[in-house]
Amino acid sequence: MSDCVLDFFPEFRSLAQPGAEKITIEHLLQMSSGHMFEDFGLYKSSDLAELFFSTEMKANAGSRFYYENLCTYMLGRVVEKVSGQIMLDYLKPRLFDKLEITNPQWNMCPGGHTFCAGGLYLTTEELSRIGVTLLQNGVYKDEQIVAADYVWSIVCHSSRL
Repeated sequence: MSDCVLDFFPEFRSLAQPGAEKITIEHLLQMSSGHMFEDFGLYKSSDLAELFFSTEMKANAGSRFYYENLCTYMLGRVVEKVSGQIMLDYLKPRLFDKLEITNPQWNMCPGGHTFCAGGLYLTTEELSRIGVTLLQNGVYKDEQIVAADYVWSIVCHSSRL
């Protein structure tokens, strides 16, 4: 979780704003990138990762919470870089199939990457299975789907907000 996000995207190093090199995976998970930007409409490129790195830092990475869709989007992009799969394909055997979600649909960004900031289409019943799994410390039908310590880290972090 201490890996720097920019290390996964060396192609954006030259345009990254000062401080962007300090944003870690943990900062993305905690919504504490240091940005305070959400107006995708002003952006002209199809690559939202470029927008993420070129956005001015308003605070030091990790210093304050600010709900930013680009954080979850970038988590998906990191998974893509590491796995070689789009997020939907990566999660299908690891999460969706195990939760009996047979046909999840997820919007793509203009660059062809899963838009992990939203646009995941599930039925109410399918979405409830994710909630039940989290309430049961990551267990669904007696199978550990999500690591219990990860579920607790979410609970503990959100209680500090």
